[in-house]
Amino acid sequence: MKVEKVELQKLHSAQVDIAKAFQQYKKVVIRCGRRFGKTSLLERCAAKWAYNGEKVGWLGPKYKLNAPTYGNLIHSVEVQDRPADPAKERWPRRVLDA
Repeated sequence: MKVEKVELQKLHSAQVDIAKAFQQYKKVVIRCGRRFGKTSLLERCAAKWAYNGEKVGWLGPKYKLNAPTYGNLIHSVEVQDRPADPAKERWPRRVLDA
């Protein structure tokens, strides 16, 4: 059985702590500065959840603000090695934290 390997962006130590909190708690409040990497962290988490088959929503005040993030998410979960006919061959897609 073929399993795809997906590489997600690396997190700094404080982002790793927040990512672990997502696994432990249903709701997480993130209070940090404007250059902390909140969007990058949440893009990574959303990509991982989407790739693992979970439903992900991304809300924002304007399309213009959401468009770059949406593009990043699509790019990070897109399959690089697609079979010629996706209906004929399916393999599990899982993103695992190292």
